[in-house]
Formats: sequence, structure tokens, C-alpha cells
Amino acid sequence: MRNAQSLRNRGRIRMLLEFEIENEAAFAVESTFSLVASKLAEKSSAAVRSVGDIANTEALTAALILGKNGSGKSTLISTLRFVSHFVNVSALDSRVDAKLPYSPNLLVEGYAQKPTRYRVLFSVQDTVYEFEFSYVRERIISERMEIADKSTRFRKLYTRDWDEISGIYKYTFGEAMSGSRQIWARNTRPNALYLSTASQLNAEVLLAPFQWLSSFIATASVNPTFGDDTTAKMCFEDDKFQSQVVRFLRSMDINVASFEIERENVDRSIFEKTFSKEFIENVLLSSDVVDSGFRMNVRFRKDTKSGQETALSINSESTGTQSLFMLAGPLFQALKTGQCLVIDEINTSLHPIVVQHLISLFSDPELNARRAQLIFTSHDVSVLRDDLLRRDQIWLIENDGYSAEIVALSDYSPRRGEALERGYLSGRYGGVPILSSDFLRGNDDTES
Repeated sequence: MRNAQSLRNRGRIRMLLEFEIENEAAFAVESTFSLVASKLAEKSSAAVRSVGDIANTEALTAALILGKNGSGKSTLISTLRFVSHFVNVSALDSRVDAKLPYSPNLLVEGYAQKPTRYRVLFSVQDTVYEFEFSYVRERIISERMEIADKSTRFRKLYTRDWDEISGIYKYTFGEAMSGSRQIWARNTRPNALYLSTASQLNAEVLLAPFQWLSSFIATASVNPTFGDDTTAKMCFEDDKFQSQVVRFLRSMDINVASFEIERENVDRSIFEKTFSKEFIENVLLSSDVVDSGFRMNVRFRKDTKSGQETALSINSESTGTQSLFMLAGPLFQALKTGQCLVIDEINTSLHPIVVQHLISLFSDPELNARRAQLIFTSHDVSVLRDDLLRRDQIWLIENDGYSAEIVALSDYSPRRGEALERGYLSGRYGGVPILSSDFLRGNDDTES
């Protein structure tokens, strides 16, 4: 949880410190994921960046999330994306009756009608903000923003709470909240955030947190089936960036000399005739093809053994090579702008040594001067070897079949230098599946 005595930061710092989730899908009770460095003595401080000059608060540049299949890892990643997206667009949707994507936990009594809630703690330049909101399908239930800038104490910017009895929202404003705050309140729809609405109406005091929240996430897919065209578009528009991607792939031991990229128009009606509305919204739109109206055709120009060059479609490349290509755009974007890069199931198509190299990029203060952060889920526990990650960079998702909980590895008090991979696989820290072969016993088909 937050330490208010250590959150006044220094310099041009933009980092995620904490993310809390409550009553979202697998998660019932509130659960907190933190990128604040612990006080544990570690062999390396390469992944640590200072974000405070009062009590030496430090944040981490990378974190790993482990857990069994179906534990809730992907839910955590998707909610990070949702919060950023919702802050960005909630005030833009003109439909006052539009329903919110409400997915409460249905397996724990008392949560089916309870609001979903998120809390984000983050630093922007010389200020630390804490933003929180909760909602049900029909409306925002509560919203608040606090600020720590002039001292280590948090001050209220605003609160917004739905009063069920009167059927209206009740607002309170702190002294730091200047401007036409009541006008912004009157223009905020029930299904929109006050932060988003006020920022669209040029609320200067909220522009910095709005801009960070609406853009702090960079998403990378390492699954070619559901990947997007981000890297291809960036290469198509910028030859210099294309050369950078070529160097990146070559550094990963991939044979590529250059790219040939063409933009092809796509008729959306073809998708609408072929696929269901739900499939288009949930799958195809995630690749940005249907929404943009075009797709990028990529060919790799490769060196042949005879010293010539030939062009091959990216579809003929291995899934690992395709994954690295798709990763390049979001990766460079995050390092350039200081975003938080989130990757679900990073081990799907990438070699463990490649994953280790990516982690080291974020730990390098020269290559990561903007203090970008990497959050990734994985089933590959080889990254627990050789002190690649500090103990406070490792998080577990525990799920008892009814609800999930985010647990810090440090809660299990592993010793410095402990064999974390062996400890995790043996079940010492939790977050592993409990398997049984009993489903094969007593089956008539298997009896002799």
C-alpha cells in the first residue's frame, strides 16, 4: 500500500507505482500490485529508479506475474489496458445510455451486484497522483483524485459519489481544484469519468494526470494470430524506424536485411458478412484491421547463402520471428516515451534468452533513460534463475477456484540467493496448479 511519507518525487519522472483491483472477473476482494521497490537487500539495484527525495522511495522498471492457467493473470493485464482506454474515451461517447463493461465476480457471495473498483498510484514529473473509480453497468458509482505535490501529504482534488436515495451525484472539491469545476460536473454523464470530461473541457489542473492515465500503457502481443499492425505501420511511415527494427531483429539473430511493406485496403463489409458482431468486436478489432479499413502486408528481405537477397512473406516466418517483429514497435515506443509496456504470456513464442534480454533492456539506465516499465506474465520460470529479477519484481496470482489474489513473492520471505525457480515449481510460494490423474481412473474406456 502507499507510503505517503515517501511519494514526493523529483525531476521529470513518469512511473506507475501501484494498481489495485476489486470485483473484476476472477478478482473479488481488493488486491494490489506494486512497482514500489522493497527495502530487501538485493544483489542488484539495476532495475530500481528513484522517485522521491523525502524517504528515498524507489520504483521498479520491470515485474513478472506468475500463476496457473485460469488464475487471473490475463484479467490483470486487460484491466490495466481498460483503465487507460476508458480514461481516454469515456467523455467522447455521446450515448448517455451506453452500458459500461461490468464483469463482477460471480463465484463469491455478495459480489454479483457490487461495483468494480480500480485504484492507480503514479508519478508525473514533480507530482504523485492517486486516482480511483468504481462503477456498475449503468453508471460510475464513485470517483476521486488526490495529489501530493507541495508536501508528503496527499490533498484532495475532487470526489464524486452517486447518492442512490436522491438520484444525483455529490461532488466535493479541494482547494487545489481550480477552474469551472461545477460546469465540468454538470457536463459529466453518468457513464463517463469526471476526469475525462473536465480534461476535454480544458481543466488545466487535471491535464497532467489525464494525459498520463490515457496513454501510459503500451500493449504488445507475442501471439501472431491476434497481433496488430503497430510495428508495420511505424515502419511504413518512417524509414529510420524501419532501419531500427532491422537492427533489433538482427541483434536477436534473425536473418533480415530490410522490409517491403504495402498497405492494402480492406472492405469491412466482408468481415461483417463472414463473422458475428461479437467476434469482430472482441477479436478482429483488437488487430486494428477492421477498424482502420486497411492492413499491412510485410515481406522480409533476407540474405541468401549465395550473397543475394530474396523477399519472403512475414507469414512464412516462424511464430517467434513474427512475435519479435510485432513486439518491436511497442517496445521502442515505450522506451522512447517512458510508457509501461504490458505483455501477456511473453513465453508463448519467445525464447527464454530473448525474454531475459528484454528484461535487461529495461534495467539499463542508458537505454531506458525515460524510465519505461515492463509488466509481463509468463509460465516460463527460467527467468527466476541467476538473479535476473529481484525478489520484489516477482508477483503471484493465487486462485482458490472462486477468486484471485495478487501476492508478492516477498510475502513468502525467500532468502537472498534462494533458488527461486526450484522453490516456485515445488509449490513453496503458491501460484502453481494442483494436478491429478484421477480423471483417468474408473473410466470404463480405460479398464481392461
